[in-house]
Amino acid sequence: MVGLEDGSSPAFQYVENTEPGRVHIDFTTADAPKAVARLIEAGATHVADHEAPGGAFTWTVPADPDGNRFCVSQGH
Repeated sequence: MVGLEDGSSPAFQYVENTEPGRVHIDFTTADAPKAVARLIEAGATHVADHEAPGGAFTWTVPADPDGNRFCVSQGH
C-alpha cells in the first residue's frame, strides 16, 4: 500500500492464473461513493458491491473501459 497526503491509498495485488500476470489495484479514499461516481462518469462500469461479514467493511468493484477490475473502499 502507498499512503497519500489526502488519506487515499492504492494497494496492488497479483492476480494468479492470468496471462500475462496482472495486478489488481485496491484504492481507499475518504469518500468512496463520491470516488465511484466520478469513476463511472469518467467511463468505468459498476461490477459489484461487497460487504465483509458483519458489515464492518464495504467496497465497490468497478471496471475500466478495457474491463480491468479494481476496488474502491473507505479504508479499513
